[in-house]
Amino acid sequence: MLLWPDDPNALQPLDLIEQARALAPSRPELVWVQLTICERFKCEARAQIAAHLQALDPDNGFAWALDLERVPPSESDAVTAVIARMGASRKMTTYWNQLQVMMVDALAVARPSDDLVTRGVGAIGIVAAESMPPLQVIVRACAPQQLGLRGRRAACEAMVAVMEHSDTMLTQSLALSVQKRWWPPDSPQGNILREKRRQLDYLMTVSSRIRWWRLNHDMAVRIEAARSTAREEDVARAVVKSFGLPLEPPVDWRDPLYHS
Repeated sequence: MLLWPDDPNALQPLDLIEQARALAPSRPELVWVQLTICERFKCEARAQIAAHLQALDPDNGFAWALDLERVPPSESDAVTAVIARMGASRKMTTYWNQLQVMMVDALAVARPSDDLVTRGVGAIGIVAAESMPPLQVIVRACAPQQLGLRGRRAACEAMVAVMEHSDTMLTQSLALSVQKRWWPPDSPQGNILREKRRQLDYLMTVSSRIRWWRLNHDMAVRIEAARSTAREEDVARAVVKSFGLPLEPPVDWRDPLYHS
């Protein structure tokens, strides 16, 4: 449903996701995809879809994230109110694992000749292209120069505290990056953030290791973990554990991206 169809006369993504949502109207992950597709195509139903998602899953702070794009930065109190609403949520999720599993299962039906690795990689790529919230607007709203606005710092602190435990490692990493800009590198807060980032980078790097002789096995571990947990970090932990490696970075571990 998220792919551009090869047939120009076939139903387009907005029509397909609307059909899927109509079949399962109480599944917020489908409404989330519908909302992100609607944003991409600038469809007229955006406000109604967003309101439906907020009603279905009011505990999800990301359900309000797209509102930041609709509020002019000059209306600082309104921006702060949206951030505060996000920070008051119990979770921030893009439904990453649920959508990935759903797409893997759908591809198994649509392309039965593909192996699990092909379906898994395809599913990850499709979901990554469609399910991300507007991250740049979140970064701008909580930039250091914005923290002096009335109520902004408290709202941003609450929001990133929830985002640190969000369902994708990308959004977790973003939360740490936003906070890093608030503190001097050698401050106690800066040291804590650096260690958190090191732990997250370790899980992301090691769990992404390609073992050519175990590709299908490792993808099966990843998909089965995604079926039983809502957070990508927990999937990474399951994969690292299946490799027989420690879940905490060894003392001498360095991210190869920055220490090549």
